Amino acid sequence: MKKLLTVTLCAIVALFICSCEKKQVANPANLTLSFEYREVVNDIHNNNKVEIRSTSTPSFVAPDIWYDWGAETGIAIMIGDGKHYFNNTGKYNVTMLYKPAVEPDVDAIHASRTLSMQVTGVPDSIWRAAVPVE
Repeated sequence: MKKLLTVTLCAIVALFICSCEKKQVANPANLTLSFEYREVVNDIHNNNKVEIRSTSTPSFVAPDIWYDWGAETGIAIMIGDGKHYFNNTGKYNVTMLYKPAVEPDVDAIHASRTLSMQVTGVPDSIWRAAVPVE
């Protein structure tokens, strides 16, 4: 009975290990980094609240996108589809970084692209595409 239980457990563990999916990583040659944004009402802060959603292709890269706001924060943050607060209105250049966090170098940047967006300080429900900076 113990042997049957041991064999059964080994089979279950083997099935579990084999069924784990590998993370999809986009080929930089077939990757387009882009996002849309819109300004929304900000009831909590005195800042300009901007919602962001990735329109990158392929779409599975969205959770692995980092946004570097340049002088605004000085650091890159991973927000996926989320929001960011800006202290001032104006034009901002945003560098999108594709960091899928896979071995051998989990911090490697596989692709990047700089886009610009205009923060007006006026809430609007219309999504605008960020413009590539070439």
